[in-house]
Amino acid sequence: MSILSCLQNAPAHRSRNSALRLILVWLAFCAAVMLIALRLAYLQIELTTAFTSHEDFQPYTQEPISAIDGRILSSDGQVLAYDHQTFQVLVHYRWLEQPADPRWIKSQINSQLTSSQRRDPELIAKATQTLIARRDQMWQDLAILASVRPSELQQRCNSIQLRIEKMKANILLKKQQRAIATAPSNTLAQTPQNLLESTEQFVSSLSQTISDELTQPPARHDKDDLILKEELSSHLVLENLPREAILEIEAHPNRYPGVSIDIATRRIYPKQTLASHLVGYKKQSTDPWGQSHVQRQSGIELAQALQLAGQPGLREIDLKTGQSRILSPAQSGHDVTISIHARLQQRIETWLDELITPVAQTLISPLEDTQSMTGGTVVVMNVHTGELLTAACAPRPDLSLLADGDPEYWQLLLNDKRSPLLARPLQAQLTPGSTFKAVTALALIESGRWNPAQDFDCQGYLDRPDQFRCFIYRHYGVGHGPTQLVDALARSCNVYFFSGIRHVGIQPLIEATHKIGLGRPTGIDLPNEKSGYVPSPESYKQQKLAWQPGESLGLSIGQSTLQVTPLQMARVMACIANGGQLVTPHLVHHPHHPIASHNAGLSPGAIRQVQEGLAAVVARHDGTGYKTVRLPEIQIAGKTGTAEVGGNKPDHAWFAGYVPVKN
Repeated sequence: MSILSCLQNAPAHRSRNSALRLILVWLAFCAAVMLIALRLAYLQIELTTAFTSHEDFQPYTQEPISAIDGRILSSDGQVLAYDHQTFQVLVHYRWLEQPADPRWIKSQINSQLTSSQRRDPELIAKATQTLIARRDQMWQDLAILASVRPSELQQRCNSIQLRIEKMKANILLKKQQRAIATAPSNTLAQTPQNLLESTEQFVSSLSQTISDELTQPPARHDKDDLILKEELSSHLVLENLPREAILEIEAHPNRYPGVSIDIATRRIYPKQTLASHLVGYKKQSTDPWGQSHVQRQSGIELAQALQLAGQPGLREIDLKTGQSRILSPAQSGHDVTISIHARLQQRIETWLDELITPVAQTLISPLEDTQSMTGGTVVVMNVHTGELLTAACAPRPDLSLLADGDPEYWQLLLNDKRSPLLARPLQAQLTPGSTFKAVTALALIESGRWNPAQDFDCQGYLDRPDQFRCFIYRHYGVGHGPTQLVDALARSCNVYFFSGIRHVGIQPLIEATHKIGLGRPTGIDLPNEKSGYVPSPESYKQQKLAWQPGESLGLSIGQSTLQVTPLQMARVMACIANGGQLVTPHLVHHPHHPIASHNAGLSPGAIRQVQEGLAAVVARHDGTGYKTVRLPEIQIAGKTGTAEVGGNKPDHAWFAGYVPVKN
């Protein structure tokens, strides 16, 4: 009995337990749904503004801080270039935009009100009115501080806004044009095949849409959602403010919201034309955002750009409040001292200016007057170190006008037939004339096939009286008579060097030019140096030209198609003066990086004999430099030269040498 009763009551007991479990599960499910619903309501009501108050995903933006470049100084302490600081005021775009952007207003208000206050229309209206009034007051304060009319400030702001709105309109127009161009065509005939394809495309599109809606954030379709970087940046509004005004703005950031201060720099060249080809210049411009852009054009400004250039800093700007903070300060560039002696440079440039034909005459008749001097240069180098004490040039540009980018002045320079933009010491490639005879003398001695102490009888011409003659024969009909190498240098005997090169051949002379550094740049620490040109049978063959015997004879006296720069000839004389060391000309001394120099590979005996000949050029009564170069107070060695150019152009006049003779 008891066993049967238990079996009969068991199903009813299990049924009651199952019902209880279902009720518990249902209650748990309802509780979970209720929690989710409460959380969704909280997110929707309380936190909506926290997610929607920002007009973009990044609440901060970063802007550079201008840096000051280093100065360029001369060896005697003169300032040749420096940066002049000026203060400028930049204002965030949202603080100058008219009318104010609604999203920006909402963002500003939301940052000031609590979540419950944001649902009060009266509070929102009052906060909006206060914000607009604060902005208007800020502009009035700025106008008073900068001593400008409010209408002028408003005009500047309108100009900035108009430019940005045009940019925005162009972008939207291009997007619209692309959308039209890529839109599918509906002109196809509705054939069964097309209908089938359209249905398949519709199903595929619907499937993709459902997937995107479930997995992707909502897309923006309103054209006003386009926000340019320029709308999130600060823009230049005021320049050259006095320091007192800047201190006032920085001391009261709450009175000047959205306002930031930047230091603009302007490169000043106080000496204007002094050593202008060496100093070089940089053009500087400021974009509408107040950021400075620099283009270094030439000279030390370009060659030492890494040393001179300051490192810009970085500031972070809060897009909601307009307040900024410095992330990294700007670092000033390093000064560069060049070896040029400014007072010596100034004196030599003044002398050159007195000799150069005025620009007005060269513009009217640049080639007719064979006596006019259209340009000149003087290079003074330390023969032991290669340091340049002077590299004067005339004519030359005014750096202050070049840096300002004056178009009329630039055109005047381009029209000037005297080539004032040419850095003559290292860019003028000229025929050296008789100054080159010092190199020919070295080649004759180094060849081992010419005796410099043996007399050579100069009859005034080589083979015929009408060609390959000496200057004395052309003017007086006589030759130099018995001549040794020292005599040939002192009296500049063409026939002596004609005969010498005819005897030993052209190859020793080509080798001597290479040893002493001609035909290639000197390696000076300035940009755009020219290499000159040393003609040879090989170079003529490469140009498909025939090397004639007359080319060898012309090259021996510094003519033919030979071209050198004044800097190269100064280096040649330095090599002879210091006993055979080929130095590298330079303006900047680097203590940790010695300037390269090497032995030219010339025999000491050959150098001594050429030194004796160069001293005789100036010291002897029959020397070509006795009347024009000699000074009673100091012994000078060197070589004069007149390089024929041809046509109606005046000859090039040269002197290359060193001083004093014994040191």
